[in-house]
Amino acid sequence: MKKPKLYLSLYLIIICTEISDACQCERLYFCEYLKDPDKKVVFEATVDNVKEYSPNNRAVYLRINKIYRNDVGMPDYIKIYGGNGAGECKLFIGQNIKPGVRLFIAMGLEYNGEPLGFGIDNPEALSEEIWEFAPFHCFTVILPVDNNIIFGPVAPEIYEYPLNVFESKLENCDYSLEEMYQARCNGGDFIVYPNPSEDGIITIGNNYNYSSISNVKIYSSDGRLMFSKDFIA
Repeated sequence: MKKPKLYLSLYLIIICTEISDACQCERLYFCEYLKDPDKKVVFEATVDNVKEYSPNNRAVYLRINKIYRNDVGMPDYIKIYGGNGAGECKLFIGQNIKPGVRLFIAMGLEYNGEPLGFGIDNPEALSEEIWEFAPFHCFTVILPVDNNIIFGPVAPEIYEYPLNVFESKLENCDYSLEEMYQARCNGGDFIVYPNPSEDGIITIGNNYNYSSISNVKIYSSDGRLMFSKDFIA
């Protein structure tokens, strides 16, 4: 008997971080920035504008919606700088950072009591009066929001989380894999086609908001397991 084949269609949302080989580091998770003793700012913001002065000098204007930690009196409208990920340890500002995008951001302003940050090259310095900072990539975590899901290093083993419960867990960093998995399972109904299949090949898909499906099992109408496969999350 010919074994049925399975083709799985998944829609992935991939948040890419590009960083040079000379700037590899072990960063804190987002929620850890609330407890770390060095100076930090942790906030939620909406991107208001993005400017590229040169390929490795990009600026993002942020309208602060909520502040969770503010050790330096940061105002509600700021400007942060980064680059294209080529060389140095500047914050990578990619194409997914654009006006209207909602971000949760944690930035380290010092390490072991020593100030952090690159020198700022602002061609508009004479006409602007704004709080600005050029953070190190290694001391910054940015979590984009897409389809009411937060993506990025939230906590150990947690790289995506439903927005509606994210904030309530932040202070104690009590994010759970079980809650993340449950949210994944509620991502929407599955579509199987063609059904029936003449050659044993089918496609499985849904309006999945998350980045992985861990297991697929197919049963016959009388309850017999016909197919099982685990996928790497």
